[in-house]
Amino acid sequence: VREQAEEEERVIAAIGMGAGWDLDLGHVYARFANDLRSLVDYDLLTITMSRPDGQTAVEFTQGVGADGVRAGGVIPPDSAEPDGLRRPDAQGFRSCLTAPLRGPGRVSGHMILRSGSAEAYGERESGLLTRVVAHVSLAITNAQLFKATLRRVSERTALAEIGRASTAGFDIESILDEVRRPLSDLIDFDRIECVLFDAQTTRPRLTYARGVDVPATFAGPVADREPGEFVDPSEEYVEALAAAGLKSWVETPLIARERVIGLIAVRSQTDSAYDEDDRLLMKQVASLAAPAVENARLYAEAQREAKERTALAAVGLAVSSDLEIQRIFTGVADELAGLFSYDRLIVLLANEGGELEVSFVQGIPLQGMSVGDVIPWEREAVAGAHTSGMQGMNSAIQAPLGGLGAEFGYVEVGSLDHDAYTVRDKAFLGLLAAHIAPAIVNANLLAHERELRERIADQNEELQAANKAKNRFLSQVSHELKTPLTVVSGFLDLLVADNEGNLTSDQRESLEIIRSNAHRLDVLINDLLDLSRIDVGRFALEKGGFNAVDLLRETVRGFEPILAGRRQTLSSSLPTGELWIHADRERLGQVTSNLLSNASKYSPEDSKIELRADVRNGALHVTVSDRGIGISKEDQERVFAHFYRVESEETRGVPGTGLGLAIAKSLVDLHGGTMWVSSELGEGTTVEYEIPGVVSGATKGHIDMEAAVLRSRPAADDDPDDMELSAG
Repeated sequence: VREQAEEEERVIAAIGMGAGWDLDLGHVYARFANDLRSLVDYDLLTITMSRPDGQTAVEFTQGVGADGVRAGGVIPPDSAEPDGLRRPDAQGFRSCLTAPLRGPGRVSGHMILRSGSAEAYGERESGLLTRVVAHVSLAITNAQLFKATLRRVSERTALAEIGRASTAGFDIESILDEVRRPLSDLIDFDRIECVLFDAQTTRPRLTYARGVDVPATFAGPVADREPGEFVDPSEEYVEALAAAGLKSWVETPLIARERVIGLIAVRSQTDSAYDEDDRLLMKQVASLAAPAVENARLYAEAQREAKERTALAAVGLAVSSDLEIQRIFTGVADELAGLFSYDRLIVLLANEGGELEVSFVQGIPLQGMSVGDVIPWEREAVAGAHTSGMQGMNSAIQAPLGGLGAEFGYVEVGSLDHDAYTVRDKAFLGLLAAHIAPAIVNANLLAHERELRERIADQNEELQAANKAKNRFLSQVSHELKTPLTVVSGFLDLLVADNEGNLTSDQRESLEIIRSNAHRLDVLINDLLDLSRIDVGRFALEKGGFNAVDLLRETVRGFEPILAGRRQTLSSSLPTGELWIHADRERLGQVTSNLLSNASKYSPEDSKIELRADVRNGALHVTVSDRGIGISKEDQERVFAHFYRVESEETRGVPGTGLGLAIAKSLVDLHGGTMWVSSELGEGTTVEYEIPGVVSGATKGHIDMEAAVLRSRPAADDDPDDMELSAG
């Protein structure tokens, strides 16, 4: 017994001496664990230490068969076992022995032995462990102090390195990379991240992350909060942290210029991995990094503003010099790529039917859709909810094309990254959309104009072909009718003359009716010929100097018998002296006669017709007014069209072809004049025309000028084929 006791004392002294030879706490624990087996048998050895924050941490374990006990872990406060082991009996442990580790004036931890044998520990083993612990407690305390000293030295060195690194550049990612490297030597972490608040909206955004991947945005949609207020991660982010096995963390605010600009966090997959020392260290790291991060962000903002102005200027120049819509979209995509990254850019435009079409895609293609496809949308929908831009994207921003309530499309960029875009990115996209919207409208208008031009050109060709056929038909028909009508009119004149005196009064009256209608037919044929010549450009005026007052008086006298038959009166107001004009006398008389004829036909019996003439700005101004049925506003726009007649109850019984006003207007136009009509239904109609060329009198110069005019009026029997060929 004495020899055993002496051996035990020798071993205990050796354990204490061996523990004191080394200041590496890990080596002390390992040597102690190995030497202890020569005194007390065990299956599991656990050493725990009290932390400044009141929690108990597992410092060292050796043995097998324990589930849930590992170095670095924290013992739950509600644990019934000193080493935090859950259900030790279920894990095969039948005996447990505990001894306190005493530091300077206090219990700093415990040593716990467990064995699979029942009643493995008694008073002897308890006494031995107590004596061993008494010998090694001082060595453990010294090793802990040495470890703390080394940590402080390492912290100061690392903080100095972090301070230097944080001021070495203006790139946030580079700064945080330089912070991460020395920090990893002081704190164990599986993920480090930095969250910064948007300068305008104070919305938190994950700016930097290294380590275990967490596929979620930090904040998502955040409710209103005061600037600088600390923000907890979103529920989605917390769930993603748990799914990644990150169980403990230290989140420290970044404060610059007395304002919270964000936070920096380290996360670990170990339960309660961080103590108060770690939190204090993170505060020091944050205080060093915050000013550098803020300066880098301000620098990045300045650089971003310069890039934005340059990009907007480049886009403005491109869209103002190019109306090819696909080239516009390509230029916009290139400029955006220089400002922020995207994995897909799409442009959606509304078509003529109001449907939204995919007009441009760059990057990852849309699923099941391509350019030209229609997607469902509602104009009142929330932005982004009616597009397909989020297919496969984890974040996206969108801007409307067009004004509020008058959107004609959208431009959208998407990224595979979470929380990839800021409010500033969205605002810039809106500015860009405002720059390109007019160009898109102009490009669409140009394309539409081209289409209309092509359509109009086709229609013009068709109309020219139809007009050519019409002129040929009118010319041929008129010529074919002219010859037999001339023969008929000649024989009618012989019959009406009644040289033999053998016709009865009834027969002579019938012949007069036939001759009157033949004359009307001759007038119609002449009108058709005139119209054909004017349309094909072969009608030439025979201008000369003449007194317009004489012409108008002759016209009035010629209409008196016609008006007398309907008991209509014609009052004229003409200049008292001579009014000389250089024009085609016969055609000017034809114009006035057509106007007086229309006024008589569309006026009731016992009504009054007025003819007025004067000089205005060197032009002959003639007005014909009646008190007839009048013309509606709609019909006034077409009253000078060929063969057009107003359809109404009052006009159906009035004979006419719809050529009188058309020919009169064409003759006035050939003189370089103008003709217009004003009328009210039931109140009469006024037709006016002006012919330039009024001169002071019948001077010799005017007579010479009249003689010099080329008399090129075509004969009545012009070849219709020649007229057709000249129509083109």
